[in-house]
Order: sequence, then C-alpha cells, then structure tokens
Amino acid sequence: MIGAIVALPFVWGFLHAGSLQHAYLMNIAPSFIGLIYASVAYTAAQELVGVKMRATASAFTLFVLTLLGIGGGPTLVGFLSSHFMADGPAVSLRRALEIMLIFNLASVACLFMSSIHYRRDAARAKEL
Repeated sequence: MIGAIVALPFVWGFLHAGSLQHAYLMNIAPSFIGLIYASVAYTAAQELVGVKMRATASAFTLFVLTLLGIGGGPTLVGFLSSHFMADGPAVSLRRALEIMLIFNLASVACLFMSSIHYRRDAARAKEL
C-alpha cells in the first residue's frame, strides 16, 4: 500500500512529463517499487491460510494476478486508448493510463481495508 502511494505521484508525473529526460526521471521510483505488491501478495497468501492450503492459495494468487493484471490491464488500456483516439494517439494513451491510475487508487483502498484485520486473520490461520 505504501509503495503504491509513493509511486502514484511519480506515475502521474511520468504521464505528464514535458521531455523524455523528465519522463525517465519520473519513472525511476515506480520502476523500483512498482512490483513490491507481488511479493506482499504472495506472502499474505501463504500466511492467511492453513499449512494444507498454501499451495492452492499461492496458485490462486498467481492465477488472479496474472489474469487480471497481465491479461486484463493491457487489454483495458488498449480499449480505452482506442476509445479516446479522436484526441490523437499520444493523448488517447495518456488518458487511458490516467484512468488505470484509478484502479491503483482502488487497490490502495482495498489494501488499507485488508490491513485493518490482517494480524488477527494471520493469527487465526496459524491455528488451522
């Protein structure tokens, strides 16, 4: 959650960079912290289930992250970019990526809500 909060302003700056150098500079932070969520998700998937369910939880987590993130994300960006094509290709792609940032904000909200009960749920899973 913290990684996403830190990265979001840099991604916005990247999308609105006035030069290539500025875009590269704005992309440094998201490049380094952009995939932290994956390691946390896999760890949580292991910690929040009983020992007998860890392989299934890990497989399901990988499946969902791959299906939604790698499969659905670029497809949705392409669809949205095509939708905004009347504004020109550069503007349409930027708008599509800006809309995708809403999903990042939604993920921050979901991560925050899940963090409220995480310790209790992890302790309960240890009992299984």
